[in-house]
Amino acid sequence: MVVVGAGMAGVQTAVALREQGFTGPVTLVGAEPHQPYDRPPLSKAVLLGTAEGSAFDVDFEALGITLRLGCEALGVRPGEHVLDTSEGPVPYDSLVLATGAEPVRLPGAEGVPGVHLLRTLDDAERLRPVLARRHDVVVVGA
Repeated sequence: MVVVGAGMAGVQTAVALREQGFTGPVTLVGAEPHQPYDRPPLSKAVLLGTAEGSAFDVDFEALGITLRLGCEALGVRPGEHVLDTSEGPVPYDSLVLATGAEPVRLPGAEGVPGVHLLRTLDDAERLRPVLARRHDVVVVGA
């Protein structure tokens, strides 16, 4: 079983497979290099500097879940049961796509100084010092 997406849905899928007695191999593929983490705290504890990340409290090794982090899914060849990734092809018997949502990017905002996107742990870490220097902030989205 290969699960694409190391966010909440992907992690919960992999863990639930083990909890329900699935004994075959489980591989969790995530594009980010970090241990899987919960995104909501990014706009709170991580930005405030009270947490360095919000890694899920899951012992992937003990559960027999293989992590392939920093490995971007590029495409699927369903007829061949192959997931194409930035690290090469990954064969699968069953595939779960749990890649989450992408934020809407405002037209004209790309590359504008002072405009930041908050989606990943790296985004939060880049934004933290900016917020420490600035006092006027506008948030678009929820």
